[in-house]
Amino acid sequence: MLEDHQARFISHRDALRLFSATGLSEATFTRKVAEGKIERRLPDGRQRGSLYREDQILEIVQKHLEKKQKKQKKRGTRSLVQFRRMNLEDMPIVADILHELFDGYPNIPQWQERMKANPDIGYVVTDDGIIKGCGFTMPHTEEKILSIFPLEETPITHPHEILSYEPGAKVCLYLRSVGVRQKGVPAEKKKVWAQVLIIGLLKEMVKLGSRGIIIEKIYARSDTFQGERMLHRLGFTRLTTTTSHENFVIDVAPSGLTFMKQYKMALARWRTKYEGA
Repeated sequence: MLEDHQARFISHRDALRLFSATGLSEATFTRKVAEGKIERRLPDGRQRGSLYREDQILEIVQKHLEKKQKKQKKRGTRSLVQFRRMNLEDMPIVADILHELFDGYPNIPQWQERMKANPDIGYVVTDDGIIKGCGFTMPHTEEKILSIFPLEETPITHPHEILSYEPGAKVCLYLRSVGVRQKGVPAEKKKVWAQVLIIGLLKEMVKLGSRGIIIEKIYARSDTFQGERMLHRLGFTRLTTTTSHENFVIDVAPSGLTFMKQYKMALARWRTKYEGA
């Protein structure tokens, strides 16, 4: 829980969006506020427009999601580490993981708007149905990605800056916010989660070829040794940097990396089928 002076407060609208995205009702939100479980503040000089403490809302939402996931497990879900596409309602738990890994709570409504712009940007790894890690592959123009690299702080990505996946369209991918839970987790568990997550992300890139999506380059950046090591092992080339982040790229056309060859074969099959190439 955040100390009071660090707490962030959000609007009634954004608070209800967090509740409704996970299946919680407005009546439940109102009851939690009345019970004092969600702090409400009216900004100075206002008579309307109360704000609500975000970390308390997220705690309630996360507990609700974990309870739902445990119920699904009891109904017969096998104990298994799995990779899947992220849903809008997963974002509160994903935000908690990102907070653990990178500090600062992500703006959940903003991330959900990005996912609405392109539902294929976010992925999670689960263990016994519980989300343990996440990663995003954001399709952008190269100009957009290169405008990020000289900046110390990653700027806000607006939904309109995320490209859609249209057959025959050219995109550059920006791999970001990839990681698994670390606190109190055995090393072997973290290793398995990370492997499933990375392999899953690479397979999703290969699938883009079978959809006719032309990936020109894949970019990433990291400010941790673990992140840099992962990108190096995947075959990314290190670029020059003027910030505390290290920048990386894969140029798809000349790449001989295994997953890139698989991607290009999938794209070639699509072209043969739909373009007669």
